[in-house]
Amino acid sequence: MFEKFPFLFNLILLCMLSLTNTAGQLISRYSRHHLKETWNVTDVVLVSEFVKLIISIALMYNEESSSGRHSTMKAFASYLLKLAGKSGPIIMIVLMYSFTNSISYVCLQYIEVSTFAVFSQLKILTTATFAYIVLRKKLSWTKWRALCLLAAGCTIVVCGTCPTAPAV
Repeated sequence: MFEKFPFLFNLILLCMLSLTNTAGQLISRYSRHHLKETWNVTDVVLVSEFVKLIISIALMYNEESSSGRHSTMKAFASYLLKLAGKSGPIIMIVLMYSFTNSISYVCLQYIEVSTFAVFSQLKILTTATFAYIVLRKKLSWTKWRALCLLAAGCTIVVCGTCPTAPAV
């Protein structure tokens, strides 16, 4: 369907990602502060990761069975076990991702959603910096300027929401 329009497909995915992240943060903040609900952050992260796993497996099964590679459930289960056996090298990334999700929920308890959303965009700058230092990834001056503008914009927005000290 989207083979002829990859830009449109990417745009739709980006919009969906933005909407789900925003909705998750707003619902989390609303349930804790306005509804006074209590829940364990670890449980939320675990359930959300489990739901993502189920959706991913369903999508993989749909893709694999439509291509004819693994037409039976037994063949697909064997394929999944083989993939799980090869996933050892990325376990550190998975653990860091889960830790980041847990920290996000804790942060949302103490700061406004808008401040969190803006400030969390600085991960782009830190990712680029670590890619430069660790992976020796070269970025053009245009990209570095854009990253600096992003950091400056985040700082201005965050500082604009901070309470000011009373005049003496």
